[in-house]
Amino acid sequence: MLPGLGATAEASDWYLRAAVGIEQSNDAEFSDRDCASQQPAALFGCVRGDDGRPLGAYGDFGRYPLLKVAFGKRLLPWLRTDLSLGYRFDSDYQDNANFLSVGTHEPVSADVES
Repeated sequence: MLPGLGATAEASDWYLRAAVGIEQSNDAEFSDRDCASQQPAALFGCVRGDDGRPLGAYGDFGRYPLLKVAFGKRLLPWLRTDLSLGYRFDSDYQDNANFLSVGTHEPVSADVES
C-alpha cells in the first residue's frame, strides 16, 4: 500500500494549466534603425516629420485576447518547470505616420497574429 501512496504523491507534482486573458500593447514605433542606410535602403530616411519626430509610424496594437496552456512539474515547493504554448488572436496596429507635406491624418494599419 505504501508504494501506491508514493506514486500518487509523485504524480500530483505534475500539472496542466490553462489561461484565458487579454493583453494590451505599449506604444509601438516603426522607424529606420539606420536612417542613412543604402543597403537595404532606409524606408523613412533621416528627416523629421511635420510633428518634429523622425519620420515613421507611431501607434500601438491595442487590446487582444490570448489563450495559453502549459504542462509542467513541480520540482521543489518553490520551483517548477513547464512547457507552455500561447496563442494571441488578431491584433491590429492603428495610428498615424508623419510624412512631410501630407497633413496630420496619415492612417497606418497592420494585422498581426502570433
